[in-house]
Amino acid sequence: MKKDLMSVIVGKEEYSKYDISREYELLHDAIEEPERFVFLLESVIKLDPKSEVRYALLRAQVYLTLNLSSDMEANQKKLYVAKVIEKLLFGRNLLEEGEQKS
Repeated sequence: MKKDLMSVIVGKEEYSKYDISREYELLHDAIEEPERFVFLLESVIKLDPKSEVRYALLRAQVYLTLNLSSDMEANQKKLYVAKVIEKLLFGRNLLEEGEQKS
């Protein structure tokens, strides 16, 4: 079953509008449409860097990496945005650090 990006960000296969926080909506908009990210940058930087946001970003990165072959160019752009957001909010990228240690 193919999941949509919002379900990945929310962390639930089945979700309702009540599961979608302002933070999740902003992350989704920035990642789903990478060209809009430059216009959302200020709002993204103002996000509260809490664990739920980081987990959402990690889920998105894993999902996009696993689905790179389905639309390589689009998913690479989305993955780039998710990584940039994580670095802006948290100062580092956990998945990249794990790859470097291996």
